[in-house]
Amino acid sequence: QDYEFSIYKDKLPDSAYKQKAIEWRQYFHERFNNNVLNLDNFRIMLQDMHRISAYKWSTIAEAWTIRNEEVEWWYRLWAKNYVDWLAKKYKLWDVSKTNTPYTRYAKTWELNTLFTEAALYLSNIKWEMANAYPNKLIILKNLADYYHTILYARPMGNVNNSMFMNQVNYLLKQAGMQPVPHGHLDHIATRVSKEQFRVVFDIHIKWLLPLSTEKMREDNINN
Repeated sequence: QDYEFSIYKDKLPDSAYKQKAIEWRQYFHERFNNNVLNLDNFRIMLQDMHRISAYKWSTIAEAWTIRNEEVEWWYRLWAKNYVDWLAKKYKLWDVSKTNTPYTRYAKTWELNTLFTEAALYLSNIKWEMANAYPNKLIILKNLADYYHTILYARPMGNVNNSMFMNQVNYLLKQAGMQPVPHGHLDHIATRVSKEQFRVVFDIHIKWLLPLSTEKMREDNINN
């Protein structure tokens, strides 16, 4: 199944969301293929893609002036429970060793450093795709690191995950792989280290991670 614009694997997006996703995709295609991926161009790309979302509050010059740096306590708790459940279910690592570095999103003064890092990951993907025989493992590693970095940055006040999963799915298709539904990757990215996220990302790309609430409840009942 083609999950190109799906948020969850059993739920297709409405027509308005899909239209915005297509507009994001078209814009990202142009920026990714026709521009040097440096800090300045990356900032411009984020601002323009955010404006495409058509939120009335996204017309300001710097979209990230309205971002929220805090992660709500209930969100942190729910995400931790989900990540611990995944670690046990797939035998990824000892849950006592789960690296949970983020009790907040990045501070605004950290954004340029994170944008520079994210742009580098995109550049690595672009250069690898230009090879006659691209190495998909290199592409997936840089794609996981890109998503992990930009989700921690959480540069916008809204639509962060929708926008960045749109980019992920575009790049997966360009690399000859199948796009995936968004699932809960954004929750996972805020709770694990970059190295741990690569493992989880790889599983999601290959098999699709189960959504948490129902599956966790089923496991608790069956056990």
